[in-house]
Amino acid sequence: MRLFPVSRAFFARFSQIHGVKSGMNFVRYNAIINLLSRPPAAKKEKNFLRKKEYGEVPFYLQEVKSQIAAEYDFVRSLRRQSQAGKLQTRLMEEPERQQLLASLRSKWQQINNEYQNLTFKSQIDTIGQERRKDFCEQQLLKIEGFIDKLNSPPVRVVCPPDEAQQQQQQQQQQQQQQQQQ
Repeated sequence: MRLFPVSRAFFARFSQIHGVKSGMNFVRYNAIINLLSRPPAAKKEKNFLRKKEYGEVPFYLQEVKSQIAAEYDFVRSLRRQSQAGKLQTRLMEEPERQQLLASLRSKWQQINNEYQNLTFKSQIDTIGQERRKDFCEQQLLKIEGFIDKLNSPPVRVVCPPDEAQQQQQQQQQQQQQQQQQ
């Protein structure tokens, strides 16, 4: 049972629209078109040797080279200073050493308390807690190493050039005062 009547004329027109037939041989047509057509114009190739920037170092590489040269100069100056003996050391005074030890021990105690609170849990739940635990362990090891170094006197400290010069001047002044007395 049809909902609407369909005539043969409608069906014939409908089939012509969708079933378009042609007697044309497309393979032969494409072959003839290709044989009769002109080849595409050849593109002119750029001669990169004739560019005005040819052989020059690009600007960004000049910047990188200047940065590298500055770093090399800095390293050379550090080597000259160390060879000339300008990087001098001094003995750390006992009150300064004791103060540094006390502050390191208090820092160790603070981090150790935090670490104990983290490890008190039977199971670490998140990645953040795991990272925090690892960070605390690393910090504790570093601080313990520093404490061990400070516990074995004499402790030598590297002075910057300005501080070393000031110390030398102070020592010279003290020696002059002692000689005058």
